[in-house]
Amino acid sequence: MELISDYYRKQNELLHESGKKYGHRGHIHIPEIEKIMQGYGCKDVLDYGCGMATLSKHADFPVFNYDPAIKAYSGDPPKCDLVVSTDVLEHIEPELLENVLLHIKEKMKKAGYFVINTRPDVSKTLPDGTNPHKIIKSCDWWFGVLTRYFTIKKTKYDGKNFYAEVCK
Repeated sequence: MELISDYYRKQNELLHESGKKYGHRGHIHIPEIEKIMQGYGCKDVLDYGCGMATLSKHADFPVFNYDPAIKAYSGDPPKCDLVVSTDVLEHIEPELLENVLLHIKEKMKKAGYFVINTRPDVSKTLPDGTNPHKIIKSCDWWFGVLTRYFTIKKTKYDGKNFYAEVCK
């Protein structure tokens, strides 16, 4: 199952290698992740699209990193109680979104937590000049998509990001 095209993988690799801050804020979600872990009795987390793996560097719980655009994290990840994907889904190539959501569901034992930006990225571009946010849609659109794959337990929208707590 294709999760990222070779071309787009290379674009993301180059952006990561450029030294620009890209994929560096996963750790800011630790308080919410800990609440979800407690609520579902989760023992481990898969950071799906981990970027610079800051969640695993700051967390006091087991975190497995997965990011197909970073060689060190591109291997097939294990199934985990909680799958976290923060500031990732808007970066997925639209034609591969279903594959990615099915992959996330396959790796999720109990619950998931998504943070999805609903606007274009105004701070950076990919080396080819395109916006790294490939799916710019409303929270209502994302809600509809996620309900096809998961049971949504809780959502929030802050005017920029759509937050969703889900389970299988």
